Amino acid sequence: MQSLTDIWTILISVHPIHIGAMQMDSASLLSKVLVASSSILVLCLSTFDWFGIDGVVPLLQKHYSINDAATATIKTSASVVQTTTLAVVWIFGDSFKRRRLFLASVFIWITFSIFSIVLGTSSFMVLNIQINQCYSIFKIFVGFRAIAASSSAVFGVLAPVVMADIFQDRALGIALMSLSVSEIVASLLADMVSSWIVTSHLPWQSGMIASSVLSIVPMSILLCVKYTIRNVDKPSKGVKGVVSGAFGVLYIKSYLFMTAAGSFVMFHKKAYTFWFPSMNLLIWSNVPEIFLGLSYTTITVIKSFAMLAGTLTGLPIIMWFAQSWRFGTGLFSRRNEFLSAYPIVVSVGATLSGVMFILSIILADHSYIICLVATFFVGFGGAADSCLGQQIMLMVVPSNSRAAAVALSKLISGIVTIPSAQLVGMVSDAFREDSLLDYDRFRAYQLGLLYTSSFLVAGSICFVAVVFFFSNDYKRVHEIATNGAEPVDENTHLIRNA
Repeated sequence: MQSLTDIWTILISVHPIHIGAMQMDSASLLSKVLVASSSILVLCLSTFDWFGIDGVVPLLQKHYSINDAATATIKTSASVVQTTTLAVVWIFGDSFKRRRLFLASVFIWITFSIFSIVLGTSSFMVLNIQINQCYSIFKIFVGFRAIAASSSAVFGVLAPVVMADIFQDRALGIALMSLSVSEIVASLLADMVSSWIVTSHLPWQSGMIASSVLSIVPMSILLCVKYTIRNVDKPSKGVKGVVSGAFGVLYIKSYLFMTAAGSFVMFHKKAYTFWFPSMNLLIWSNVPEIFLGLSYTTITVIKSFAMLAGTLTGLPIIMWFAQSWRFGTGLFSRRNEFLSAYPIVVSVGATLSGVMFILSIILADHSYIICLVATFFVGFGGAADSCLGQQIMLMVVPSNSRAAAVALSKLISGIVTIPSAQLVGMVSDAFREDSLLDYDRFRAYQLGLLYTSSFLVAGSICFVAVVFFFSNDYKRVHEIATNGAEPVDENTHLIRNA
């Protein structure tokens, strides 16, 4: 009886503790999921807003009575402001409290997006308004859109950084993959909604006002939810510390090669996206039988869905395979953990995507079916970088330099890719010379795109180089986080004590 009494006493004393710990763990996990989901939703809606305006350009021109050159200033001004913002975030981003900066940027984006849309409503645009007055309102509209674009650049940088602050390892990979998926889905959805708005005679602001207003919901959640962050490094103080932290990422070999690889791959993708439709249209106009009698709109939509299908298929498969290899589970359950699994998978995926890109260009005038298959595997191989690229970068960068690292990577990629379309145009003009024949134009486009494919080769080489430096860079950062950083447990409102 005495022994039973002792056992019962132990159970009574331990049970509440276990229950309390389980409740705290569940609450912490729920808070992290809410923060991650809200951040992903905000980024998704801002992406929808960014691409949504492209599809309603004819309505926008009619509304403001502007020409093509004036219309182009919307994107040009936004791109210039975004580039400038990325440079500022690179230098000073890690000197601010991330949560406050994230919330402030989301609030500014929502505010000025709504202002820009309200500015163009009938309340501000009377029927007999003069052209110069109308253009003045348009300039204010462009200014508001530029401010909103600047703010979206800030939380676009901070979103993956916040994920890395609250998640690790497998959970971090899934969170970053979800960010990539949200942007892909948002851009596709924006195209479809915009085409519907144009053809159904709805106001051109319909899609954008919806995205801005809906963003208030996740921002409210971010303001109120609680979550726990561990091992948070204190940012460097003073101008010297800020500058050294910003430039310090340039000494991390894995980071440099990942940034170079991403820039090279994006260079070709932008050139391909800009010129391949023109090349495809020439083929369809002169050799329509290759496309099985389908209309040009149909073959374009099918090709887009083939790319999307490859990407969405590749993301979960590649993520599962890479994580299994990395942690010695699943197919690799009898093996030890392998740190270099992620960069190896990304390098193989980039090589596959590059080969398929080149194949789709070469066989564009031979077989539409083979080109569709190649396009599918372009998306499948590219999914490796989409779901693992940012995680690799964040794993080799100290936590107090993550914002600088992401901002600098985006900044370099944006600058490097500026002349991509122009380069293909110059190469195609050089090959075509003065010929006006469609065949010569097609060959010139084809050779120009094959020329830029050399950037895919350079990108693959850089991805392979990461394999040789990743383990040492990761161990160095992990050692700093373990020994040099003071663990900080925070269980506060997202904005309080940030």
